[in-house]
Amino acid sequence: MEIREILNTLSFEDRERLYNQLNNEFGNYPSVIKISSEINPDKKITCPHCESSNIYGHGSYKGRKRYQCQECNKTFNDYTGTAISGIHDIKKFERFIEMFIESPTIRKVASTLNINIKTSFDWRHKLLSSMSKSN
Repeated sequence: MEIREILNTLSFEDRERLYNQLNNEFGNYPSVIKISSEINPDKKITCPHCESSNIYGHGSYKGRKRYQCQECNKTFNDYTGTAISGIHDIKKFERFIEMFIESPTIRKVASTLNINIKTSFDWRHKLLSSMSKSN
């Protein structure tokens, strides 16, 4: 059974209790902006486009290391291929992740975070897609 199915069976109060208990046990979510490429130093970095390991450093942008593949010539960073790829306001996305457990409507999320309804919809599907890929 997937976590979404389990969460959908819980009442709002139970989800809130679960969130508070997890928050007390593990603390706040780590800031996604602090994700580092050194999380798994044993894993060799490969191109997310062609999976070649023939890459080299290509500077940095907004504090993130960039890489370029020598095979396909495409550039990428640590966020490429993740739910965070392409997100402009990381802080709002972090708050969105916290709200995701509560399962509010996309309109409520959009109103709370002061974002467009389509953005809320897109973020929800980005997050769900990345969760299904991790299984």
